[in-house]
Amino acid sequence: MRRTEILRVFSFIVLLSTILAPARASSTSDCKLVPVVTRLDVPRYPVVARAGAIQGAVCLRIVTDGRQLVDVQVESGPAMLAAAAIANVMTWEFERHPPVTCLVVVRYLLTDETTSGPDFGVSVLRLPAEVTVSATRLDMSTKDPRGSTSSTE
Repeated sequence: MRRTEILRVFSFIVLLSTILAPARASSTSDCKLVPVVTRLDVPRYPVVARAGAIQGAVCLRIVTDGRQLVDVQVESGPAMLAAAAIANVMTWEFERHPPVTCLVVVRYLLTDETTSGPDFGVSVLRLPAEVTVSATRLDMSTKDPRGSTSSTE
């Protein structure tokens, strides 16, 4: 139960920081009409990035045809996280709207906790302008059942 309370507090802090923290550029400043996202896959923190303690913000320029994305370009951010951000954004579908180009900021944050198992994390969506994905750090030093401390065999 304590873990649930911690996750709720953390989710609130992430949401608050997302609202208060300025993005690299105003996420919707170049959108004439902000499209409404009607479908998407839940964004996840890449396991390899968790293991490498990689976090940061990825800024994407998206272009829609009035229903779905037709182009995504990385403006800035770590390459490993950019690949995950692009893969997720490509699942987005929108209500019908005039074609538009917008900036989307996807933030990946790691908590100070560590775990050796799966962590489905917390996703905070402020669509289509901002997405925040958080997860615990992945502890690679735990022993596997064979007694080895490395999983690179």
